[in-house]
Amino acid sequence: MELIFESQINWSSFLKTLVWLFAVFVLLRIFRRWLTLDRFGRPFWGLDLGEYLKVFIHKALLIYEPIAVLIIATSLFLVDPIRHGPILALLIILGFPGLKNYINGRILLLSTALSRATRIQTDSIKGAVVQWERLGLCLQTDEGLRHIPYSHLVAQGFTLIAGEQMGHLVELNLTEKKDAIGSFAKLQGIVLSCPYLDTSHRPDFIEMPDHVNASLILRDEKYLPDLIQVLEEWGWEARLK
Repeated sequence: MELIFESQINWSSFLKTLVWLFAVFVLLRIFRRWLTLDRFGRPFWGLDLGEYLKVFIHKALLIYEPIAVLIIATSLFLVDPIRHGPILALLIILGFPGLKNYINGRILLLSTALSRATRIQTDSIKGAVVQWERLGLCLQTDEGLRHIPYSHLVAQGFTLIAGEQMGHLVELNLTEKKDAIGSFAKLQGIVLSCPYLDTSHRPDFIEMPDHVNASLILRDEKYLPDLIQVLEEWGWEARLK
């Protein structure tokens, strides 16, 4: 019985586990962002390899993240069951609503066709998905952005609105190079005249001390590399947020 409450792993092993799990998570995120730049956009043996890999990495991250958290919590418990056990139990009890919401989100995103630009309706709220977060969806409605918890979607249900879809939302950090052509006002003109944008939505720009945050809606995701190339030609370095 005493063996159950003795330390099963040491802090060194716990930290190694933490580093490896974090490294895999970062690599998956980097690979997903790399794919967003359409590196594998060409058909491969009759298949759209880029889209296939994007879906695969997206689902892999949805599954990997909770598994990694579970491994970390279990490892922390095994370092010192007597001290860490009650703390972890208390955290689970206090954070149960958020934990339930998080799990509901993983299940929804894995089992439904929810994606960016998909239009949905839940209760009297109707809008387009612009971002899926860990605890809810961010919807672009007529009144502005609304955050809808996943637990609300599970409890109240939602409807996918067929045939209505917003373009592809892109959030960029724009940094001016030394050889940039024109100023911030010129940048706005370049973006507004770009043929890749969905003209029914006006871009949002926030000027920061050392860069510009831009929220743009493209007519199609495939135009992102072309947009970045145009900005590069005008002396603006573009990075996805």
